[in-house]
Amino acid sequence: MNLSAGQPSVGAPEPVRAAAASALHLNQLGYTVALGIPLYQNRRLVARAILPMLCALAAGSLNKYKIPNIARLIVMREYYSDLYDLFSEAGFDSLKDISKYDGKGVFQDWWTKEDRANFDARTAALVKQYDAYEPLPGLHVIGQNTLGENIADNAGLAIALKAYHLSLKGKPAPVIDGYTGDQRLLLSFGQVWRTKMRDSAIRTQTMSNEHTVAEFRVIGPTRNQDAWYDGFGVKPGDKYYLAPAERVHMW
Repeated sequence: MNLSAGQPSVGAPEPVRAAAASALHLNQLGYTVALGIPLYQNRRLVARAILPMLCALAAGSLNKYKIPNIARLIVMREYYSDLYDLFSEAGFDSLKDISKYDGKGVFQDWWTKEDRANFDARTAALVKQYDAYEPLPGLHVIGQNTLGENIADNAGLAIALKAYHLSLKGKPAPVIDGYTGDQRLLLSFGQVWRTKMRDSAIRTQTMSNEHTVAEFRVIGPTRNQDAWYDGFGVKPGDKYYLAPAERVHMW
């Protein structure tokens, strides 16, 4: 799916809310999207009219998701307006799904063999990196199981840095409280994942969940960004240093 076919959204437009309110009287299956619209009362109406326009994220969410078979990419406009313009030039694939749906949501692979080979080589390198992470002694991240989310984390941070640099419009970033713009962005990225987990929860998530534990959702993406090395003076010999040739840049 080419991202120029995507649609940025915030919540659901009022006509959709009104249609849902009149057509979907009861929430029989007990499933409700963030805005309170029962989705499955009338499946035909949902599939043909409501679902393509709904956004299953609350308006304040900092998130995105995709519905490839209806060529829909949902991003929250108030956070991602500049990034969306950048996405539209690039195309996106979290694993091997979006590359197999074209701009109309038709199931057909639109990538070239060279695209696929390059993508597979980069994802293999990412799997190898994450396999080496050890949340608890003897417990390693399963890189293949968490690959989709790890791609999103790494590519998302890279695009956030690009979008921030574009927002400066050629002007130098201000230094605030002694921190450069890139330093502040990277520190903010790390702060998002502050958490406290019991060892049992870390073990359960590492063994069974598609998301890497929070610690390595920070370490993994940052050490692949050149800006991290420049911003914090990371050098050979430091614990998480990667040589430039070993850094994975998805796009």
